Amino acid sequence: MDRGSKLELGRLSVTPAAAEALDENGQVVENFITRHQHGDWGDVTDEDGEENEQALRSRGPVRSAYVLDDGEILWVTTEPDRGRTIVHLVFE
Repeated sequence: MDRGSKLELGRLSVTPAAAEALDENGQVVENFITRHQHGDWGDVTDEDGEENEQALRSRGPVRSAYVLDDGEILWVTTEPDRGRTIVHLVFE
């Protein structure tokens, strides 16, 4: 883990729809991955943010949500075992 990271990401995957949405918005996935890894959960409720903080201690799933420039919601989800992180759209 790099300095300042809050969690291991494991294997990273980006769904085709998320990749397309990022491309269409001229945004890069690395920015959102870095925010997620460093505990910037994005546009989640305070309750969801608290659940993420608890999940860091209890090895639960960690989920961040980010609004893209066109208003589409991008999710970044790290599995409880920290073996995989997936970037996907809210409807996927």
